[in-house]
Amino acid sequence: MQQKINEKVNVLVGFREKKFKPLAFYWQNRKRKIEKINLTYTAKTGRHDFYYFSVTSAGDYYKFCFDVTKMTWTLEETSF
Repeated sequence: MQQKINEKVNVLVGFREKKFKPLAFYWQNRKRKIEKINLTYTAKTGRHDFYYFSVTSAGDYYKFCFDVTKMTWTLEETSF
């Protein structure tokens, strides 16, 4: 079941060779380890850049958006 969330979340990020990737996130008072990054893409709206990540954690799927201008992460949706 797919569910829209659109909540700001904290994400633990790793950096390597000028690239970054989410490693874990905090949602509903729990730390959830990201086991796999399924898809990444970027989008631009005016002057704002956004990085999108579709990830797997404990068999569930999550979609995140990182807003480069605001330096914030949003959990956009999840599928169970």
